[in-house]
Amino acid sequence: MSMQATIIAHEKPAEAASLRTAHVIVANLGDGNAFIQMLREIVAAVSEQYDGLIGHVYRDQH
Repeated sequence: MSMQATIIAHEKPAEAASLRTAHVIVANLGDGNAFIQMLREIVAAVSEQYDGLIGHVYRDQH
């Protein structure tokens, strides 16, 4: 079974990981799953680019 992750908004949801936590996760995990791909793109973006991430779809590479 493969995973798919989609960025639907950049508002604060009920459950969230901080950007600091996302930095730690992507720095320590090399896995190519959809969630890690999504976090990598979020971490690489500057705040002015967040709107452009909405609607991006990430799929497992395995």
